Amino acid sequence: MKQLYVIGDSISIEYGPSLEAALSPGIAYARKEGLNEAMANLDIPTGANGGDSSMVLAFLKTLCADPAFQPDILAINAGLHDMKCAADGSHQIELDAYRANLSAMVSLCAERQTTMVWIRTTPIDDVMALRNPSFSRCQADVDRYNAVADEVMTGGAVPMLDLHGMTANLEIDEPILWRDHAHFHPSVYTAQGQWLAARISAILLADA
Repeated sequence: MKQLYVIGDSISIEYGPSLEAALSPGIAYARKEGLNEAMANLDIPTGANGGDSSMVLAFLKTLCADPAFQPDILAINAGLHDMKCAADGSHQIELDAYRANLSAMVSLCAERQTTMVWIRTTPIDDVMALRNPSFSRCQADVDRYNAVADEVMTGGAVPMLDLHGMTANLEIDEPILWRDHAHFHPSVYTAQGQWLAARISAILLADA
């Protein structure tokens, strides 16, 4: 069996079941554990929710310290928690630190000879984002953080899956893609999982 391991935020939690179901036969799916804990509040990064890039990097270091951790593909996403903006305009993880965290992930996977795939951060609707009383996000920051990730992954020769572009161009029956400030309707995250499964399966089968 080929092994896929996913570390990502709440977006990945929601598309996870359709991703797993749509993978080609012979590919096993696993992710950061703790789904029930994470589902209690998708805005709080606990359990299966990978959180910001600092949290993902810390978890990845723990995984890579275990010789038994040998996935054929490690799919990673981080960004939506990093760009959370406080009332004073500061971000949870500023761009320079975000770049450093992503670079450390790429280096760690390269040193360990673990095949890493990066999933680009999904879009935000600026109007819907204003409905969140706890923190703000905006599409301009999604673009900025994705641009930094693009540079890091391109420099490290890490394949990227453009879930941002796929989602932005998706046509659905709903009047808008989002059901809240960041999360999507079921028809959207089902399509996301299927789209990712096709591309990850192709990568894994090409290496067979």
